[in-house]
Amino acid sequence: MASLKLYYKLGLIGSLVVILLGVAVIFLHQLTSYISFFGTVSIGADVVSNMVFGVVALLGTEISRKKRNIGLTAMTVISFAGIVAYPGIFTIGYIIVLAAVIVALIQK
Repeated sequence: MASLKLYYKLGLIGSLVVILLGVAVIFLHQLTSYISFFGTVSIGADVVSNMVFGVVALLGTEISRKKRNIGLTAMTVISFAGIVAYPGIFTIGYIIVLAAVIVALIQK
């Protein structure tokens, strides 16, 4: 089995962080809707679109194994779009995906 490159691991971690944060926000919304002591966590299209961005980043990471330029372009576009469009907790995952792109360009 071939060892995975560092940029692939970082891209995988970053995209999974975005997806798992989206799932956590949805779960917290469901939990706080029953217990309104702390208020409610807002949820809407932002969380769903962040999860879609995470899936696209994951697909870009997978594509980068075979077609490096296409995958890295997808990862770069999604990370910049996520950082600009959704400032907040989801930015962590997008920064990790952007770091994966930078590492891939350095390892060339």
